[in-house]
Amino acid sequence: MKDCSVWVPVQEHRCYGVVQYGFGYDADPGGYFLYSNLGESVHIRAECYDWFYVSKIEDEEEQGIIPKSYIHIQESNVIHQGDRDVIIPCSPPIIQEITDVLKEWHKLCIQHFLVRDQLFEAIRKNIEELHDCRKTIMCPNWTVEGLRQLRKRVAQTIDTGNNILKLDMTVRDEHGNPLNPNVTSVIQLFRQHQKTSEKLEKTSSVIGSISSLGMGIHSRHSQSLLITCEKITWKVVEECEIRFFLYDADEGKAFSEGVQVTLQANSVFLPCRFLFTDLGKRDEDRSRIFLIAYVVRIGPMEFREEMPKREVPFSQKTSNTQKIRRPWGVGARDITKIFEQAGPITPTGTEEDVTHLSFTPFAENNESLKMFLTKIIETPAVKDGEKGFLCSLSLISGTPAEIYEDQPLLLRGNPIIVRKMGFPEVILPNDIRNDLYVTLVSGEFHKGSKSTDKNIEVTVTAHSDNGTIINGIIFGGSGSSGMDQYKSVVYYHEHRPKWEETFKISLPMFLEQFSKAHIKFTFKHRSSRDSKDLTEKPFALAYVRLRLEKGTALPDGEHKPAMFKIDPKLYREKDVHYLQLPSTLSGGHSAKRSCPGLMWSPKDSFSIRTTLCSTQFTQNDHLLELLQWSTSLKNIADYEIQDEATRTTLCQILLNNLKKTLQNVAAVSGEEIMKFLPYVFNALFSILVESVESIMNELSSSANETPNAPLFQNHPMNENCDRPVFDCLVRFPSLGSDL
Repeated sequence: MKDCSVWVPVQEHRCYGVVQYGFGYDADPGGYFLYSNLGESVHIRAECYDWFYVSKIEDEEEQGIIPKSYIHIQESNVIHQGDRDVIIPCSPPIIQEITDVLKEWHKLCIQHFLVRDQLFEAIRKNIEELHDCRKTIMCPNWTVEGLRQLRKRVAQTIDTGNNILKLDMTVRDEHGNPLNPNVTSVIQLFRQHQKTSEKLEKTSSVIGSISSLGMGIHSRHSQSLLITCEKITWKVVEECEIRFFLYDADEGKAFSEGVQVTLQANSVFLPCRFLFTDLGKRDEDRSRIFLIAYVVRIGPMEFREEMPKREVPFSQKTSNTQKIRRPWGVGARDITKIFEQAGPITPTGTEEDVTHLSFTPFAENNESLKMFLTKIIETPAVKDGEKGFLCSLSLISGTPAEIYEDQPLLLRGNPIIVRKMGFPEVILPNDIRNDLYVTLVSGEFHKGSKSTDKNIEVTVTAHSDNGTIINGIIFGGSGSSGMDQYKSVVYYHEHRPKWEETFKISLPMFLEQFSKAHIKFTFKHRSSRDSKDLTEKPFALAYVRLRLEKGTALPDGEHKPAMFKIDPKLYREKDVHYLQLPSTLSGGHSAKRSCPGLMWSPKDSFSIRTTLCSTQFTQNDHLLELLQWSTSLKNIADYEIQDEATRTTLCQILLNNLKKTLQNVAAVSGEEIMKFLPYVFNALFSILVESVESIMNELSSSANETPNAPLFQNHPMNENCDRPVFDCLVRFPSLGSDL
């Protein structure tokens, strides 16, 4: 056993420590313990078995013993100055500066708190900011530029706090590093001091003006709603799909994607988490927001309750292989109060708001899920405890990337990310989207030879012009894998179904593939008898092109594709003869209305609604003409024209069209411009650079001739195009504040 009475001096690199647990507050009979607080710095002088003999850095007269486990040792250097030792921790200078500042502010903060001073809140925010910066700096893998920006942020926070507390200001260089007065001239110190003072005055005036107006400073432009579905209180007897989404009751439509959860028959429900993102000020202003859960049963047409095996009739013992999507029920709950918080919303890290979504089974009475939902919303809330979903909700400020950086524990388990069915209020440069949301609205179908109405099922597929299916680009909801086809819900004996089902198509990224793609809709009757259902064939077809003839994408809004009746004897599924037929028959124009196996059916009708969220394909023809300016120039250059007059005429036409395009683009909506702002600026500056001489160089190089430069050297169209370009460059940056 070691002799505990012998104290051994510690080495110099181990003589600096930080108290990590408060010690000495209990009774100390011998009076040898050192009363110490969490975070205090101590000078370790000697050690003996499990104890250190230490003194406080701030007051070396306070000495005593403390257990080794209560001290965190840091590497340090010791400078001997006569009888006094100066201990310098081996940590980055910025870390040491933050530590010293926090110690100084801590004492003053306590004084302001005791007198209930208004400055306490401002000091507290600066202390929290420095703590976050210190924690961030301690993380590895920082780039040089990132560390430089962080150092500036620390310097600004320290200077602001010192200014609030009326403390001496540290003179720094432009990178935020303190200047050494021993090597810096007095004039340079004065100039840097003056610059820092002016910055602090501007910052204080801006903060003061905002505070006087009572405006909340929102540090984040986006909010996210984190939902955890803890459990369901109804039995899953068949395979089913649950689709959660956010719904605006006044507009009568969803404004977010749906998140899809699939459950197998008689399975145990496991908690799931999903994050609705891109929510902004417009969503906060919605008067009635509901969290909706659509439940769809997947199985035979008619649902049969489970019976014990000994009671199952012999006629029902045959297996049923039907996979028909049938409406099963709706869950709904008003969550508007969550969005009614004033001021900035900060991450809480907890999900204390438990919401009960009452589940109402669907009744087959010739109404759709949409009509059923409307009735549920308008009726009084169902009491908690009935069938439904138990969910925890938490509204968090920031995008998923920002939340993960600030509060990674909130996104534990990788929740499903659910985007808004549209663009957020602020479109970031790295937010690249190329999604088309298609809603099956309604239809009306003739009975034909049947005595009763049909059970209509719509099958949606995406094809290229040669009939090849584009695989894996259809998504029933967030969290689901890509599908080759989407099948609608089937309503029993309903010739006027109203689906209101929305799915997403991830558009092809390449322009050539996008230009040749179209969406195909086939309509089929589903029989309640399995044997007969296997022989049913599609009876009608419709399609829409993703890209219009003029080059723009399919516009948003409702569309009514032309319906064509299928002759099962002549129609082949892989045939693409229907592309010869018009996709719509609007305007009553005469067009080809039949082809082998297909004939226009005026008694049937079908409507869809589309919403495009793309940063690559535009729906505005004027904007498309601007973006394709360089392409048009190259197309003219590719023409093998020997006649000088013809080339001059082509250039003149191109420039005239460009001037009109610039005038039209100036009137395009701000949201459409913002989606393509980098490409628009590239096109505008390209127009300023591409003079008429360069056009002639392109033309002449293709014809292997020398350009006639004097003819176009001072062409008036150059000046005529400069003004519209300048107007666009001035107007477009201000569009962001108008949205």
